[in-house]
Amino acid sequence: MHAEVPKKLAAIVGMYTKLTNGANPKVQSPCWEDSKVIAYHAIIPTGHAELGLSHDERNVFDAIARRYMAQFYPKLQYLQMSLDGQNGDDVFCSTWSKTLVDGRKEVDQPALDANRSSLTL
Repeated sequence: MHAEVPKKLAAIVGMYTKLTNGANPKVQSPCWEDSKVIAYHAIIPTGHAELGLSHDERNVFDAIARRYMAQFYPKLQYLQMSLDGQNGDDVFCSTWSKTLVDGRKEVDQPALDANRSSLTL
């Protein structure tokens, strides 16, 4: 099954050029772990369905394709910080985070993909 990944990504490269170029087919998420999975049941993009779809069907196809590609991206990495301070009896707390690597989050941002800019979700 995992051996077919490059072929499946190549089938949708015309529709998602930027996203498929960022995907690394060598990444194996836990869903490819044969020792933990008895049978595979998944909906995967074939690259043949884009023509003639209604708006709602295009949105479903887009969601399926993006979820499929996301598993070949690195995990989101971020730095989370917090600051606690006290002035007399008053305690002040602040927390914030900074994204270091967008990873899979990159796939979830349709506006960033130039090839799919006409699709509104």
